[in-house]
Amino acid sequence: MTVRSVTRDLSGQFQCEVSEDAPLFHTDIRFARMQVIELPKIDPIMMIDKKIITMSDHFKAGCTVGTSYPSANITWFINGRKVSFILILPIRYFSFKINKLNLFILLLLLLY
Repeated sequence: MTVRSVTRDLSGQFQCEVSEDAPLFHTDIRFARMQVIELPKIDPIMMIDKKIITMSDHFKAGCTVGTSYPSANITWFINGRKVSFILILPIRYFSFKINKLNLFILLLLLLY
């Protein structure tokens, strides 16, 4: 079976039933779960409020990715090392349609 133009509402449990012909009519049923995912249509955007900082200085950074399903996870790395959750404040993203200008304004609001 080939399914084309898949949408998210096709996520769920699929079932395949195979039956033999007469005279036995043995039947076997198999189930499988399928989840339709939606990848972000735009690349992640990262903004940093300072390009140069001094020792013990603070800076703000934000990373935004377009809508996806399931929601994308953002993980921060500095020089290849994963940043501790203590240092970052996670912000939940609403799943709604926005254009690039709104995305840029949203990102600026999150940074300041």
